[in-house]
Amino acid sequence: MTLVRFGSIMPLPSRQLPGKSLAKQQGTVLVTVLMMFAIAAFMAAEMGYRQKYDVRRTSAMLMTEQAREYLTGAEQVAKLALIEDFKSDRKNNAYVDSLNEIWATRQPPFPVDGGYIQGQLIDAQSLFNINNLILPDTGKPSPTAKTIFINIMNGLDIPKEGSAEAVYEKIVDWLDTDQNETGTDGREDSYYMGLKRPYRTGGQPLADLSELRAIDGIDRDTFEKLAPHIVALPPGTPINLNTAESELLSAAQVKNIDQLLSRRNKNPVKANEVAQYLPKSAPTGDTTEGSDSEDTGDTNTQRNASSVGTAVKDSGFSANSEYFELRAAAKIGERTLYSRAIVYRKATQGASDDAASRANDGRLQVIYRAFVDPLQQPDPVVATPASE
Repeated sequence: MTLVRFGSIMPLPSRQLPGKSLAKQQGTVLVTVLMMFAIAAFMAAEMGYRQKYDVRRTSAMLMTEQAREYLTGAEQVAKLALIEDFKSDRKNNAYVDSLNEIWATRQPPFPVDGGYIQGQLIDAQSLFNINNLILPDTGKPSPTAKTIFINIMNGLDIPKEGSAEAVYEKIVDWLDTDQNETGTDGREDSYYMGLKRPYRTGGQPLADLSELRAIDGIDRDTFEKLAPHIVALPPGTPINLNTAESELLSAAQVKNIDQLLSRRNKNPVKANEVAQYLPKSAPTGDTTEGSDSEDTGDTNTQRNASSVGTAVKDSGFSANSEYFELRAAAKIGERTLYSRAIVYRKATQGASDDAASRANDGRLQVIYRAFVDPLQQPDPVVATPASE
C-alpha cells in the first residue's frame, strides 16, 4: 500500500512482529541479571576473605600478647631462682655464682595451654662487657679491656678487612665523650656527620649491642661473630671467674686457667681466691675486706672475705655476679616469640651491720627487655623441643 502525496509516492513503514521485540528484551534482562549475580558473588567472596583475614590477624595478635605474658612470667620464675640462690649463699656465707647452681640448670620446655615456654638464665658477667673499654671513673680507654677485646677479635678471626685495632679505636670513639679521634683509625662526629645520612656518635655506654652496627667498620659478618661473646652492661662490671667462657679467660690472660676450669664447677672460686688467678696486667688497687687473708692467716678475716662481692677492688674479676641474662621463648599456636632480659641482683658487700643496706641485698630488677625477631633469633640456648 502506498500513499500519493503532492505527486510523489511514499512507502508506509512496516510493522515489526511482537515476538522479535520480546526476545531482545529478554536477552537484556538476562545479561543484567548475570552481571548482578557476578557482582554479588565477588562481594561475597571479598567479604569472606576479609573476614577470614581479620580473624587470623586478631588470632595472631591474641597469641602474641599471650606469648608476651608468658615471657613476663618466665622473668618471674627466673627471679625466684636467683632469690633462692641468694638465700643459699647468705646461709652458707659464701657469695659465689657458678655453673653448678640451680639458676644455671637448663630446664626442659614447660607446657602451657596452646603451646610451651622455655627459658635459660645466663650469667651476663661470663661475657666480655663492651662498655668496659672505657674506665668509668676517668672516661679514658682501659688498657686491660683493650687487650682482652683485641684478643677476642683475633681469636674469632675478625674483621675480614682491616684490623682488630682499628675496630677497637672506632668503638672507643663511639663510647667516649670527647671529639678527639683515637689512634689512626678513630671516628668521631666529624666523620659520621659527613655521611649521606649523617648522625652522631653515642658519647655514652651502649644500651644494646645492636648499636655496634652503626659504627664504621663493623659489618654484619663481624657483628654476628662478635655478638655471642660480648654484652652491654654498666662500665666497670667485672668478669666472673666461675662462669666465664674459656675463650674469654684465655683472652684475658688469666693465670692457672686449666686449674680454674677443672675446679670451678665442683669447688667454685671464692672472693678471697680471685687474686691468685689475676693476669699480671690487671690492676690490683686497694684490697677489700679479707683480701689479705692468705697473708695474715686470720680465720675470721677469711670467713668474712668469702662474703665480699669482689676480692680485689677494680681488678676486673670477681667470684660472683650481679647481672644475669634471661633468654626465653614462648610458642602459642603458630606464633613463636623470643625475648632477652637483663636481670640485676644487688650483690651483698659483706658483713654489714646496716639494716637498710642488708635489706637491699639480693634485690632484683629487670633493667633491660627486648623481644627478638623470630627470623633473626640467633640464640642456640633456647631451642624448639624435639617433639615440635
